Amino acid sequence: MKIFNEIRKYAEDFPVWTGEYENMGFLPHWHKEIELIYVREGSTTVNISGKNFYAKKGDLIIVNSGETHLSPAVNANNTLNFMLIDPSLIKSYRPESSSHLICEETLIKSGLSEDVKNFFFEAKNELNEKKSYYKDIVKAKISLLWYSVKRVIPEDNTENPKSKRSRLFSDMQNVLIFLSEHFAEEIPLSIPAGKLGLSECHFSRLFKKMLGTSYTGYINMLRIENATRLLRENRESVLDIALSSGFNNIRTFNRVFKSITGSTPTEFLKQNYDFPESIYFKTAPDKINVENDSSVIVKA
Repeated sequence: MKIFNEIRKYAEDFPVWTGEYENMGFLPHWHKEIELIYVREGSTTVNISGKNFYAKKGDLIIVNSGETHLSPAVNANNTLNFMLIDPSLIKSYRPESSSHLICEETLIKSGLSEDVKNFFFEAKNELNEKKSYYKDIVKAKISLLWYSVKRVIPEDNTENPKSKRSRLFSDMQNVLIFLSEHFAEEIPLSIPAGKLGLSECHFSRLFKKMLGTSYTGYINMLRIENATRLLRENRESVLDIALSSGFNNIRTFNRVFKSITGSTPTEFLKQNYDFPESIYFKTAPDKINVENDSSVIVKA
């Protein structure tokens, strides 16, 4: 079964999302965000990195950044609260793979049961109402809950393949941030490879495996994404847009633009393509873009 990389778009660029579902499961997928799943009613089974976790009413599940997870929808009878949190919002976040399931008994014993139960409603209200300082309040609630829960569950400090994979995922995210800031420049493969301490050949293979496209292909996608934004704003000539997006000449720009979007720049504007969807679905079908509800969700 295909495993999807879920890439989420957030309202107002605040990387937190929460939702509630009944009688559902979800297809295999992964994302850079930390995912919290609270079982409000019923029960569910979530497979995280190949290991099954059975959770009942009052239990909390933690899926760390970059971990593959899925849940079967067959005979599902539950009400689940979800929250996705960008790791950057939790100071000194370090993925720990030993504490995916926190049982209700542990939460009750530590006095956290009611806090966890109310947390998702309170955060959702703040995100919906958007009153003054709501981002700061949500960030504070997340930090308080996160460290309160971490205080009462054991941590595994030993080296293991999962923790290494999580660190590699984090390092690759930093590379992607660097590329998103410097895509218009000439960036030889040696620079990002050096950031991961890898040879160019090893980095190239790893990049293709993790991102579903080549290094050059990814740079071109960033450049074309920038170009489509500038074209829509209609502030510059096509040549100026090509140059400011990192292309050396208009011929290469037109060729790459059409290979990614399926149209010339002029045709692109006339047909009003949705660039983010066309680029990911056209070049890397194992990626899905999500704004609200995710297409990996399956109802029983």
